[in-house]
Amino acid sequence: MNDFAEKKHASTAGMAAYCDSDRTTIYRFRRGTRTPESPAMVETMADYMQLTLSEKQDLLKAYEITMAGEGNYFRRQAVREFMGSFKPFGFSNSLDSSNIEIELPSFDPSMMKLATPIHGRDAVYQVINNALSIEGFSRSVDKRIDLIMDPTEYKVMESVRIQGRLSPDLKVRHIFAMNSRNARVPEGDTASLDTLQAVLSSCSDGFSYEPHYYYRDQVLADPFPLQGGLLVSTFWALTFSDDLSCGVFYDAPHLVAFFRQQFENILRSCPRMVRRAEDFSSFVEMTSEMQMFKTGRSAVQYMPQMCMLSVLTEHQISRHLKVPADAESLRTLSRKLRQPDGESALQDTTLIATLGGIRRFLQTGKLDELSDDMYTPLDFDERVAAVQNYLYRPVKILKTELSLPERGLNVYAADTGCFIEFREPADKVNFLAVHEPGIIHAFTDFLRNLPEEEFFSEEEKRSVLQQLIDEAKKNAEG
Repeated sequence: MNDFAEKKHASTAGMAAYCDSDRTTIYRFRRGTRTPESPAMVETMADYMQLTLSEKQDLLKAYEITMAGEGNYFRRQAVREFMGSFKPFGFSNSLDSSNIEIELPSFDPSMMKLATPIHGRDAVYQVINNALSIEGFSRSVDKRIDLIMDPTEYKVMESVRIQGRLSPDLKVRHIFAMNSRNARVPEGDTASLDTLQAVLSSCSDGFSYEPHYYYRDQVLADPFPLQGGLLVSTFWALTFSDDLSCGVFYDAPHLVAFFRQQFENILRSCPRMVRRAEDFSSFVEMTSEMQMFKTGRSAVQYMPQMCMLSVLTEHQISRHLKVPADAESLRTLSRKLRQPDGESALQDTTLIATLGGIRRFLQTGKLDELSDDMYTPLDFDERVAAVQNYLYRPVKILKTELSLPERGLNVYAADTGCFIEFREPADKVNFLAVHEPGIIHAFTDFLRNLPEEEFFSEEEKRSVLQQLIDEAKKNAEG
């Protein structure tokens, strides 16, 4: 603050008069012994000093860092960037895997060499790709790949995903290192969120992919003694350096068995990072888990269209949801979504919606919570009634979107758990539970601390919701 004031030759008295404050307060602001009470005060001071737009943004950024704390500020910026650019799909999601032709390398037991050095990234990558291909197209009942590797090695991860799409019965167990759960996130360091972005792609590709993690700063700094990567298939094993520049290939059965046992030993101490709901039953179970996470402070749910399942009647659930033709399934879902008194089970959750999300719901009747093949869209009157349910409920509405609408990104975060939903191009919704504490805290902290100026006030909220309803009715009548 003082650097700008001195550069612009701004007087303390003049600034105090302009800001309708006193000289002592402004002097303390300039010296850093007191912090302005609001961003508006900072902007007023910037206007008095006639700062350029860039200088004004720098001053506001410095103010926000001071108010939030450096670690919190940069972590929240990283989460905002993650949500704003969220795109869990690589080219394999648009890849017609039926047209891929893979030439399988020959496998001759008589040619075993026990251990063969491999040099160069291309050579290491080729062995990994061959191992994936052999495993995927083998006739083994138990097709699996065990992998220890940084998930941001995108070329290898893309091969894993492609083979998973070609061989849906392939099981991949993946172990990787995370930063310390207690480490502050410095400027520009989005390692944990980059890791999450990398594994989400594989979690949503239809094959069995299990990501497991450990922390670099644990007592045993690295659970894999070779300080590098490992791949184990039914037939082969490969150890390689972190940068994939070299490796050693093993094809003797007793060595392959040795490395598989090493992997199993490591896996026991590595929690699972993400878990996916595979069907309607697991979706119901995860919905139930949400309620268990409401300990301490309230949970926060970012859902642009608002949580519409929680306001549907049992009759509407029965009518619109394409669930197993089992009355107990319907009762179970209704019970999970509602408390015994009939109130929404999310009543202790702060719901964050957006104008765009609510408008899309009124136009289409589609439920962001479910894949398109799991329900039929709501009738227009049902949509209006659902939105009206939120007129006087504690829902907060953002003035702008945090994520791209077509991604269908929803985030539910509490102190001990986090759920992420997103939509594939084919309108299939992925519902994932995240278990890594650092990422859970990052999302919960970000959503709880969104600035109030980014939301409509309570009075404005009711007004804009009614405007959306009136707009939808007018369009329906026209």
